[in-house]
Amino acid sequence: MVVYQKILARWYYRLLLFLSLCFGYYITAVFTYPATFLTHEAILVLFLLCVSFLIEGCRAGGKFVNVGFILSKDTFFEIIIGTLYAVIPQIFTIVLAAIIGATIHIQSIIDISSLYLAFTTMLFIAVFEELMFRGIVFQSLYERFGSVAASISVSLVFGIAHLLNPHISFLAITNVVLAGILLSTMYIATKNLWMPISFHLTWNFTLESVLNSPVSGITHNNTSLFLIDWNIVNAQYPLLFGGDFGIEGGIVTTVFLVLLIIIVIRFHSPSPYTIAHLYRRYFAEQQLLSHYIVQK
Repeated sequence: MVVYQKILARWYYRLLLFLSLCFGYYITAVFTYPATFLTHEAILVLFLLCVSFLIEGCRAGGKFVNVGFILSKDTFFEIIIGTLYAVIPQIFTIVLAAIIGATIHIQSIIDISSLYLAFTTMLFIAVFEELMFRGIVFQSLYERFGSVAASISVSLVFGIAHLLNPHISFLAITNVVLAGILLSTMYIATKNLWMPISFHLTWNFTLESVLNSPVSGITHNNTSLFLIDWNIVNAQYPLLFGGDFGIEGGIVTTVFLVLLIIIVIRFHSPSPYTIAHLYRRYFAEQQLLSHYIVQK
């Protein structure tokens, strides 16, 4: 066990182990159910949770929750704030669209089962993407290269992952990268994944099931609480509201993403309880490595 802990104390070994296990899952899934393996969101999320918890839980002085799920008195606050940070820009966007001339109607018949399906799907997507982009990979790079380099590099990969989305544009991909930086900043500011996951989930769910807008260019045709004719405003101001990509591809979203990055940096900090968890792991690993170096 000590040898395993010495290995995991090195950031590059953790990164290599995580990526190797993910690649192994990918190869296995392709041969097991090649036509539908990408649609098994629950299985994929469970796999990433198990791998992340395994790596973090086996580190010297660490616990599986250190991967980004440390519970404290601030946890509920971080979830609520992440939700509000997603909702407020979208409220402003829909009000601006209404002022400009978009027609907005409340859906007369709401399909609860469709909303539930949309919510669970977006939850799986949010947890999956945050574990992939703000979990072991990001945290390992953050430990070695610092917050700026880790945020920019992972966010660029986050943007590249969306390049094949429908109706992609330069502004849309810029916003995706900015969203990645915002989500990374949320983790750096809180040292937890609660705020990034709640923001990611709320943003995607409200776009699709409240504002009737495509999510990163993709339209799922699920039930929406509001019926909004985005074609009216997009015909006049496509750069403002994102055109066919959805409001994520518009200048309004760009402005809010930049503002939120500044706000998160300025006003958020980790819980002392979270810091204690992480420092306990840090000192245990440093002691382990120092003994290892002396013995060598």
